[in-house]
Amino acid sequence: WAHAILCDELLPQISADFSPTEAQLALLPSSAALPSGAVQCVSRVVAAESVSGDATYVLSRGKQRVVFELKLKMKLEVEVRVDGELKQILTGNLQVPEVGSDDVDDRKMPSPKCKCEQGGFTPLFQASAEACWPSMQQTLRTFVEQAKEKWR
Repeated sequence: WAHAILCDELLPQISADFSPTEAQLALLPSSAALPSGAVQCVSRVVAAESVSGDATYVLSRGKQRVVFELKLKMKLEVEVRVDGELKQILTGNLQVPEVGSDDVDDRKMPSPKCKCEQGGFTPLFQASAEACWPSMQQTLRTFVEQAKEKWR
């Protein structure tokens, strides 16, 4: 149940808006340079490729908990806009090799691994993928609440 709901319903809802810094844009090679202007990136999970690991329902001293340790692999798409105009669509993979119930409140995504299909844009893709963490945190919290309801 847990793998299916994450793959089919919850992970594809992850998205984020991200404004790269000048330092992040400076990492792009000249072949991938963007025209000057306000750069905005919109990241979204287009598909959950795989979810593996365990999720367990625990009732301890009258309190419900869902403990999980998962490996997530998702297809990610990033729209790069300059002054509102679409300039590039980046595609690739975001893998989180281990995310657990203890990680949900962390400030940063635990050990993300990214692969951008447009090689020169890898730094921008990585930063956009990491910007998805707040949305992913909310998705994992929703998963926990749905699991509690199902296993109650």
